[in-house]
Amino acid sequence: AVVSTQSTGIRKIEISEVQWYSYVLAGYLGIAKRINTLPPGLQVMVDGSVPMSAGLSSSSALVCASALLATLVLKDKSLSREQIAELCAKSERYVGTEGGGMDQAISFLGVKGKAQLINFNPVRCEPVTLPDSVTFVVSNCLVNKWKADGTDFNNRVAECRLGCKVLGCKLGSDWRSITTYHHPYSKQEIMEILGCSEEEFSTIIGRSNNKQFKLFDRADHVAGEAARVAQFHKLCADGNPNAEELGALIDASHLSLKDKYNVSIDELDTLTQICREAGALGSRLVGAGFGGCTISMLPKSMEKKFIQEVYEKYYAPRNLKFEECHGRHIFPTSPGHGACLLEGL
Repeated sequence: AVVSTQSTGIRKIEISEVQWYSYVLAGYLGIAKRINTLPPGLQVMVDGSVPMSAGLSSSSALVCASALLATLVLKDKSLSREQIAELCAKSERYVGTEGGGMDQAISFLGVKGKAQLINFNPVRCEPVTLPDSVTFVVSNCLVNKWKADGTDFNNRVAECRLGCKVLGCKLGSDWRSITTYHHPYSKQEIMEILGCSEEEFSTIIGRSNNKQFKLFDRADHVAGEAARVAQFHKLCADGNPNAEELGALIDASHLSLKDKYNVSIDELDTLTQICREAGALGSRLVGAGFGGCTISMLPKSMEKKFIQEVYEKYYAPRNLKFEECHGRHIFPTSPGHGACLLEGL
């Protein structure tokens, strides 16, 4: 990342080689571009407790915090929470990840004690009341995965984009020609279906370097995950949801992420299984996958016993002391309030 300065402030921000502070620059740059102004330079102290490269949105947290600070510094308070969430989702792409907007949406639209059903185009949220009888515990598999350091994440985005376009073409054609195609598509096959040029194809896939595209599996996962979200929301909205039914949906989500979306790894599969054996009603990877954390739903009464058992089966064999893990690698969590500015402290 390169920041060029002049006497009146920052002249130019370029994000090339990615470092943690690139996410800070991305949020600041997004707001500055929106109001088309030269932002002043800043001295900023960054502090936080979100584990890095663990699938818990630490990068998005930096983007959102920086953008929120920029609205104060640049005196632009016209944005709603929904608008700044959408802007942050776009700003994070300056770093090189073809991300969506869920992390940024919950960062600004979170409500203490409530889950959120998030919809897009435009961003909007609906609070969801979770059962009082359960709690959630995050467990880190200790394999770090930085979204910006490779193309695995961007490849999945490209496959989903292509899947949508291919489905659109297929559904607009004669129904007799629609077949179930489980094998990976080649670049040439997709170009022929879409009738697009190589240049257009490159624009669609963005930063992906895939040679083959598993469009059926990716589309099957996305459609199935959307159905699971809808069912989870319905169960909660009906009142007194069966926690075991909710847990089964969480387990099904992990299985699909593993087998259809192919973003799980052995450590995550092992950890989710240990969590289930320790009493979790449901356990799945959280974040983009390829490492990072799991989140487990369990009865509140089992929290202490659950944490101890997961420590003994996963962390102790890795020569980690309980004091090193508790609160750092494994910890309870609950929905919190969205980002805000604290002035006059």
